[in-house]
Amino acid sequence: MEDNSVENNNLLVIGLTGGIGSGKSAVASIFAEHGFVVLNTDDLAKTVMAERPEVSIAIRDEFGDESFIDGKLNAQFIGAIVFGDDNEKLERLNRIVHPPVIDEMITKIEELHESGASVIFVESALIYSAGIDEGFDYIIAVVADDELRIKRLIESRGMNESEIRKRMSSQTSKEHLISMADFTIENNGTIKDLSQSANFILSMIRSLPPKNFQNIKENIL
Repeated sequence: MEDNSVENNNLLVIGLTGGIGSGKSAVASIFAEHGFVVLNTDDLAKTVMAERPEVSIAIRDEFGDESFIDGKLNAQFIGAIVFGDDNEKLERLNRIVHPPVIDEMITKIEELHESGASVIFVESALIYSAGIDEGFDYIIAVVADDELRIKRLIESRGMNESEIRKRMSSQTSKEHLISMADFTIENNGTIKDLSQSANFILSMIRSLPPKNFQNIKENIL
């Protein structure tokens, strides 16, 4: 396990983003293997929906009782609705879920920092769509060619191409990610190639000065 401290023990919060099938979760796993803390906003969303009744009630009111099964989000049902042809439904879901997830993310980051963590990665596909990109010190985008992403998702998740393309169209484009992010990892090769790229990014982390995390609290909440 590597030392994840930074100079002066300053808090460094780094966003890790990318579209579905890009490989951002694989990069997150590499960072975690090196001893870095990685928060996942999908996991935080599950926590929010399980522990904040007002969120689950709002989702039920918006999308119906089928939104939950045995107290857990019916992801297949919700996905069929929000990743259909009506983008407004996805926007309505995001308006319900994003604010409490961001709040939970900030709380977790502050708790981890108080416990001694000085570099925290946040894996999330919603960094740009939720408008919180300026709150991170740096952002790493993981990108890959669309056809390769589709092939991966068909093989790993059994999704059909039409479903994949709908989800891809609802997310930030590869071109926009590349233009906006501080660092980009191209994931069109092997796992070894990806690991080398991720490790190269990690080799620079310790020299990066903190910039923006306080902006989340000051400008978003």
